[in-house]
Amino acid sequence: RRWRDGLGMSAQVIAHRINVLPEGQFVLVLIREVCGVLYTQLLESDECLANLTFEDVGMLRNHLPSGKVLQLVSIAVDVDKVPDGGNLLRNYAVSTAVLKWGVTGVLAVTRCSAFSGGNLEEYQQYIGLLCDPTLYFHASAGAKIKCVVHGYRARDPTNLGCGVLIEYALPAMKKILYERLETDLVRIMSEMRNAGSSVLIKPSTP
Repeated sequence: RRWRDGLGMSAQVIAHRINVLPEGQFVLVLIREVCGVLYTQLLESDECLANLTFEDVGMLRNHLPSGKVLQLVSIAVDVDKVPDGGNLLRNYAVSTAVLKWGVTGVLAVTRCSAFSGGNLEEYQQYIGLLCDPTLYFHASAGAKIKCVVHGYRARDPTNLGCGVLIEYALPAMKKILYERLETDLVRIMSEMRNAGSSVLIKPSTP
């Protein structure tokens, strides 16, 4: 599968992302087949995105190694093979960024995947309905829509050249982190049982 013309990135750009921040690029593999990818970068703040385009962001030009805001640059998943792959990738990336880099914010400039209107007024109204599959993907995990970013995706006529800035607030980030930790704990306990070991978990007192 591939992105629609004008929306994808070249192999050179992908290689550049991996070179800039290898730990921030995530791949979902199922039986030795790539079924999903998520690219990210670290920012100083959401103000770094002012007047930038998707091409600028795609090159991670505003990446700051010490940044505490994680930007989800782009995500693509073969949902026919891994229906919940988008959630798996996002949750793993966000929780990794919290644990590894101590990020305090998560945002993305996303797009609508099912908008069929013809003007900005219709676009704004459509976004507010939260009926778009891509917007709902983020909103269902606690993300909030902040604003329309005009001119962000000049090569995306379906979205009238716009992007949609969304932000995961702290409660949403905590929920994602707790789900990741719970999943890891269940996996570890299962592995120990399979190995013939036993495990005793005691509640900790902060």
